[in-house]
Amino acid sequence: MMVYLMRHGIAEPFGCKPDPQRSLTAVGRTQVQAQFEACQPLLAVQRIVHSPYLRAQQTAQIGAQVLTGTPLIVDGRLTPDDDPATALAVLEQYADLPTLYVTHNPLVGRLIGLLCEGSSRVVEPMETGMLAAIECDWPAAGMGTLAWKRAVPR
Repeated sequence: MMVYLMRHGIAEPFGCKPDPQRSLTAVGRTQVQAQFEACQPLLAVQRIVHSPYLRAQQTAQIGAQVLTGTPLIVDGRLTPDDDPATALAVLEQYADLPTLYVTHNPLVGRLIGLLCEGSSRVVEPMETGMLAAIECDWPAAGMGTLAWKRAVPR
């Protein structure tokens, strides 16, 4: 199975609003749109699960439009400072269908480390808008292999 992980697009700067309410910038929206369009052939997903933070929600909505109506599910266990082990439980919960997870740093990098290296202390660098695919039989610690990672098209 493939587990698809994405960091939200470029958002408003820290401090301008409470963190959960920070929106994607115009550049962030454009880059996320381009990322989904470029990766569409690689994303055989049947749903998108995302953080409740506005910038992740907006990223997921753009993905649902490009991927033609892919259903969206919000999950409060995918916020920036959540425990990767808790986020891993989210991946297990939705393992029945191919799913894209839209979340944040530092969680997404730590989650990839947990999946691929067995430790959330190993952090995979993830820029804004970046997509990664983890191949695994089941989403469990140390059971994955990073199949590919794509930066936002420039």
